[in-house]
Amino acid sequence: MRYAYSDGSYDSNNGVYKYGWIEDSGFQFTEVEPVDAFPKPYSSHYAEYLGILSFIPSHMDQPWELRIDSNLVYYQVTGEWTTRSPALIDICKIVRELVAENDIKLTLIKSKENKADKILRGL
Repeated sequence: MRYAYSDGSYDSNNGVYKYGWIEDSGFQFTEVEPVDAFPKPYSSHYAEYLGILSFIPSHMDQPWELRIDSNLVYYQVTGEWTTRSPALIDICKIVRELVAENDIKLTLIKSKENKADKILRGL
């Protein structure tokens, strides 16, 4: 099984979402300003979900372990915690379904172990 790292953040000072992923053959990071389609309140947790969503479409061809460092996102996607924030309910459902439909295993890691975090901080 191959593995990758995903991360996301929201910078409230300049109003920008940053999110993406990294794996052994490449990486993708995106920086966007929230649009009307993004639910409020804007949050880093939503950006974490966007990072996962940006990874899945191009990695559905084989088994993957996707390593993330957000306790909240991990436990919401695995169903161990209830998603209460209206801003996260829909995106959590989408991620949960895509993870279940594809051979993707989420693994919770510490932030200092997240290679995507290091790149994200450099953006």
